[in-house]
Amino acid sequence: MTRRLHPAEIRRELLNGAPVFGPANERVGTVRDVTGEGEEAMIAIGIGGILGMDGKTLVLPAATLRIEREENGSITLETGKSRHDLELLAGMRR
Repeated sequence: MTRRLHPAEIRRELLNGAPVFGPANERVGTVRDVTGEGEEAMIAIGIGGILGMDGKTLVLPAATLRIEREENGSITLETGKSRHDLELLAGMRR
């Protein structure tokens, strides 16, 4: 069972490195940084590339993501956007 994070839990030290999944449960990126805290936080997501190289970073408001803690304690984020959509937003595709 997962539980949604309380807004006070949304902060850099908890989210950095967490996986980000798209609507088809496809891993679309990884949290690279968090600016601010709570629902007002901005989350930088690394997408594309191999082993962190040649990828792009896309910044999304925390309020647009579903942020959950899994039973094992790990944090995951979900977006309603596919990898393709995120790559378009980041300017990786035309």
